Amino acid sequence: MIELCIVVGTVGLLVFFGMARLREVRRQNTKNPLQCQQNMKWIGQALSDFNADHADKMPWELPMAEGGSREAIPTTQATPHFRALTNFIRNTRVLVCPMDPIRHRGTSLASMDDSALSYFLNVSATTHGRNVVLTGDRTISPTSDTTTGEILVTAATPVQWTHPVPDERGHTIPGAAEPSGNLLFNNNSFIETSTLQLQRVVRSFGTNGQRLILP
Repeated sequence: MIELCIVVGTVGLLVFFGMARLREVRRQNTKNPLQCQQNMKWIGQALSDFNADHADKMPWELPMAEGGSREAIPTTQATPHFRALTNFIRNTRVLVCPMDPIRHRGTSLASMDDSALSYFLNVSATTHGRNVVLTGDRTISPTSDTTTGEILVTAATPVQWTHPVPDERGHTIPGAAEPSGNLLFNNNSFIETSTLQLQRVVRSFGTNGQRLILP
């Protein structure tokens, strides 16, 4: 009987520690930065599919009557532009980065708002031109704090990557203390950048600038 109790107790401990380890692995997986990058590529593919079906136009270039979101630009909300991609984004999970602690998956594109988004959109972007920024992490900002709404970014704007919230590191390039961020371009290429690299990218925005909608 004593031996049986010992065996049962040992098995119980193994199960307990095994479940604890499994929970830890799952927790770590939910903060996988590679998933953020993959999500962004899915968004880029959705935009490519949209403009393939709409005469090479982006959602914000077309009126709502034609399936676009142009009338929503003055609202400075990102959700209407993503909502125009309803036929091309099957799962709202791709709109949230696991590294973003205060954004939570929306139940559907029809009902969600900007609190369910982790990525900005460049509503000045078109399918023409080379290396045009389409989207990126919402933590881009002209100040040291995160911001929302529309920002006009010109070649001279001192943009930087910020932490999503003060106590969360968010994205960081290995070996670097400062936050980093991801950008996706209209050729569906993707880069992770430091603030210095980000500032080099926006030099191509020129004096007229690009209008970014930050959720």
